[in-house]
Amino acid sequence: MRGERKLTTTDRDTPITTRLRGAGEPTSLSRLPRLAVAVGMSLLLWLYVSSISDPTRPQTSTIHPNVPVTVRNIAQNLLIVGDLPSVNVQISNVGRTGPASEAVTPEAFVDLENIGPGNTSVPVRIENLENVGTVIVQPPRITVRIEEAQRASFRVKTRIIAADTQSINPADLRLSTDRVTVRGPRRSLNRIVEVRANVDMATLAPDVSQSVTLLATDRAGKVVDGVAIEPAEVSVRMAPPATSTPPP
Repeated sequence: MRGERKLTTTDRDTPITTRLRGAGEPTSLSRLPRLAVAVGMSLLLWLYVSSISDPTRPQTSTIHPNVPVTVRNIAQNLLIVGDLPSVNVQISNVGRTGPASEAVTPEAFVDLENIGPGNTSVPVRIENLENVGTVIVQPPRITVRIEEAQRASFRVKTRIIAADTQSINPADLRLSTDRVTVRGPRRSLNRIVEVRANVDMATLAPDVSQSVTLLATDRAGKVVDGVAIEPAEVSVRMAPPATSTPPP
């Protein structure tokens, strides 16, 4: 046909060349660095998961009842009225490699920083729990009553504890201080009738000091709680008997 070109002997003998890859097309060798990085990241992830979790470890769950709650960061001019309730702390280890939940001793506290007087609901926080599973606190919040601290001065009265109090003269006892300061809520201070030192004469000898804890009591003789006595203790000693001087 017109326009067609017949192959000649020269054309048949000419070798057919193959097309080389372009410069922008990736080769197997160029993908090796990225493949090595991916394998390395997978290995690191596996090591991390293995270090914090052990699927073969059985689940352990322990309830720590009546954990006392302490106070932190309360202002110096404020105080807590009444006792704080205790809480129950449940610790569960699910496939963790840390210490068993029964071996952990949780510590509960409330942070009262920047909290003023009044009734305030605050969350209970738990510490001393490293590498454990789930922690549940009941109740999760407690209500604390905060008041401004008041101060009052009281004279210390001596109360003698002895089988025969008639033979002992309280004037023969010497106190390291006869006046103390009591700090607490105003209504508690108003209940205080006296601050007393109970001295056990059975353990007191002449010129031997005895440390006695002071007690703030009400009209019925019961101890008033929620107050702090400063100092909390006094030193008591018995004066030596007077020696008579013979007349010249």
